[in-house]
Amino acid sequence: MSTAVTGIPATWQTKARRNLALVAIALTAVVTAAACGAGQEAETGRIVPAIPGADADAGPIALRDLLVPYREGGYPAGSTVPLVVRMFSTAEQPVTVTRVTVGPDDFTTVPATGVQVQPAGAKLVIPPEGYLMLTRDSGPYIAVEHIGGPLPYGRSLPVRFVFSTGDSVNIDVPMAPPDYPTK
Repeated sequence: MSTAVTGIPATWQTKARRNLALVAIALTAVVTAAACGAGQEAETGRIVPAIPGADADAGPIALRDLLVPYREGGYPAGSTVPLVVRMFSTAEQPVTVTRVTVGPDDFTTVPATGVQVQPAGAKLVIPPEGYLMLTRDSGPYIAVEHIGGPLPYGRSLPVRFVFSTGDSVNIDVPMAPPDYPTK
């Protein structure tokens, strides 16, 4: 039996290398299998955001947690419906909301005849790298006028925002759940 420089028989060294290689392969397989769990079907891919409102992006503008304030029994046809809108800008210049319109009807949305900024004539400007919050209780807000059908809990209003940057976005705005703060 020959021995290597270490004084350990060569057959033992070969077995040790082979065992080390098997352990390395097994560890690689475990790490690879664990990484596969972080793909598109991972449990974290099913987590719902903690906010009930709608989110959308339009260029440097992020619209977050857009809602219709909850109303017991919903809003009847013909109602004017206020929106809660939070806009954040990463632009280096002020960005103006140049137009807000309501979109077409489909199976989850309610049509309306128009949109007004309240108080009338208020200009909606998002400061550079800042935010603008629009709520009925704290300054200017957006109101969708004369909805064409009832708006019960679970349905939404299709709204289109156009900005001075040339960017625009369509978003279905849902009704807030009961007791959700909309200020």
